[in-house]
Amino acid sequence: MRLHRWMLGAVALASLAVVALAGGSCSGPVGRAEVLRREKLGEPLERLKGIARPLGDPAPGDWLRSHPERGQTLEEFMAMRSVPLLAHHDTIDVVPIGAFTRAQWHVIESTADYLERFYGSPIRLLATVPLSAIPDSAVRFREDLGWSQLSTHYVLVRLLPGHRDPSAYATIALTSVDLYPQPSWNFVFGQASPANCSGVWSMFRFGDPGESTAAERACLLRTIKTASHEIGHMLPIHHCIAYECVMNGSNNLGELDRRPTDLCPHCLSKLMRCTRTDPVRRAQRLLEFHAAHGFRKEEAANRRTLSLLERRPRTK
Repeated sequence: MRLHRWMLGAVALASLAVVALAGGSCSGPVGRAEVLRREKLGEPLERLKGIARPLGDPAPGDWLRSHPERGQTLEEFMAMRSVPLLAHHDTIDVVPIGAFTRAQWHVIESTADYLERFYGSPIRLLATVPLSAIPDSAVRFREDLGWSQLSTHYVLVRLLPGHRDPSAYATIALTSVDLYPQPSWNFVFGQASPANCSGVWSMFRFGDPGESTAAERACLLRTIKTASHEIGHMLPIHHCIAYECVMNGSNNLGELDRRPTDLCPHCLSKLMRCTRTDPVRRAQRLLEFHAAHGFRKEEAANRRTLSLLERRPRTK
């Protein structure tokens, strides 16, 4: 199979993709990640830096190896999102596209629960759009792969605007069909359009959740990471280059699996500033989710986060 180089579209900010990996710089500008890590976050988020893991040098095939990025300072973020988001919008709408197995629906419902805990906003699962409603021009068949792929451009530009509700700050589609952003690209896990507050992600490459308990957990982890990542772009939080974070770019499934499920302190600070979500309550609810689904590694990370957030500051 031939893979093509990544090309950033003028409208949509693609976030999780499989692309060509020839050459390229291994990171952003020298010292930029350290500059981001030194930004003061204020209490209690500043305490979380003690357990945050700085993002290391990318390995061959990783996102930053072929896509050097500058990251985003808090000042830059606030210039883009100058007022609390929930002053005007308070929900996230999810539009399913196509057919799903019973096991996939269970993952979708669990993902909706996770997103509500993650963003502190109600999640609305809207009516499913059948594949029969998708025009042939929005689908291509890949003979080298043996299956069809759905155009993200069609979903973001043509389909989702018709499902947009002014009360929602994000409208995101999910599908069990493989995705592609434009003819020269191989495929993407998901793509977001911050300007339109819309996004789409696919479960196609996340495994069959009906195969086993382990397969269901793997599919759910990949789905919650991709969904929360894409919605993060709509706030708009850029790719993180400072710490290991769910907002890191991912170039392949292995890299996605290595990413944590939560935001780093730097990106969490951005979320807090535009949604006014209580970080302690948020950490408690994420802990409950991970414990209920048997995600022990993520549960342990949540416990460490919660412990630091709940610690009372020292009095002078």
